[in-house]
Amino acid sequence: MLTSPFKRISFFAACLTTLIMTFDLPANEFEDTIPPPPVPERPTTKEKKTSEELGFIREEMPLFPGCEEIPNYHSRKKCSDSLLMAFIYGNLRYPYSAWRDSIEGMAVVCFVVEKDGTVSDARTVRDPGQGTGDEALRIVNMMNEQGIHWTLARQGEELVRVQFSLPVKFKMTDDMYPGPPPPPVTEPSIMWSCPETMPYPAACDSLNKVDPFECRNELLKTIIYDNLRWPALYRDTCVEGTVVVSFKVRKDGTLTDFEVRRSITPLLDEEALRLVKLMAEQTSPWVPGTTGPEKKPVEVQFNMPVKFRLE
Repeated sequence: MLTSPFKRISFFAACLTTLIMTFDLPANEFEDTIPPPPVPERPTTKEKKTSEELGFIREEMPLFPGCEEIPNYHSRKKCSDSLLMAFIYGNLRYPYSAWRDSIEGMAVVCFVVEKDGTVSDARTVRDPGQGTGDEALRIVNMMNEQGIHWTLARQGEELVRVQFSLPVKFKMTDDMYPGPPPPPVTEPSIMWSCPETMPYPAACDSLNKVDPFECRNELLKTIIYDNLRWPALYRDTCVEGTVVVSFKVRKDGTLTDFEVRRSITPLLDEEALRLVKLMAEQTSPWVPGTTGPEKKPVEVQFNMPVKFRLE
């Protein structure tokens, strides 16, 4: 039977397509151009040890102590969780700055329960701010301080160490009392003994003295020796000497911290200390010592000698 040229061409094209689709290349055609699959890296000894010893989920997770006599694990865990919450919120002190600024939120502390039941590597992984993260961390560290030992986690019959994440919720309530406010931040106090300008009694300014430091020396000497009283025990003896009493002139001109630096006898030391304190009462306030081009007030330690001499 004769066929049309169009049908013969269609038949030929179909056969050619079938041949192309079923043609296979030799197996070794691209052996030298395709790289072999990468060999997986073997874990180091440290990584292998960590993966074997530390995990997140175990058959039995570590439990806060106090419910060990309950035989069923799920009931024991429920009891343990309630004791853990009681420990946390029984010791929690709402940070003052967080209470002041109405900061609320969830802090999360991550730690490891070791094979001896203690906690280690405690760190804050979520912190709402204003001291809440530090407070949650403080409570976790209290466990070791109070000798609390967790019931260990189990993997089969083996006791294992486990990483544990503990959420601590901070929420304001009407009966919430914050912890004490932090102490004010102050500059470190530097005590000068020889500043650029030494302190002197403010009374010297009102006396119109040319040299306030000469005025200071005269004023102190007058007050000391006009009020000196020899102890009766030493009036007929030959005991003499100099007692040195130190005190601090603060930045506001007040005199504090009186102390005997050089001693003769207890009674003469006591008399010298009385005289210097009397001088402070009669001459306060003082003009503080200063230093620097801006004449910045500084605290100065002042040593005052009191001579005891029989004449």
